[in-house]
Amino acid sequence: MPTFSRSLEQSLHRALALANERHHEYATLEHLLLALLDDQDAAAVMRWSAKATRIPSRPPAFSA
Repeated sequence: MPTFSRSLEQSLHRALALANERHHEYATLEHLLLALLDDQDAAAVMRWSAKATRIPSRPPAFSA
């Protein structure tokens, strides 16, 4: 059985708690992402990823 870091295990439990608090039947990716925002390591990775992803100022033109 795989072992998780303490912070990841806490985030997984928090995601389940978030789903339960909202009376959701399933814990989804959205619950996990919300829980990961409270994890300093995961939040740092998400901030780095957001900076590394270059978003164009205008959407590309599509031809039909």
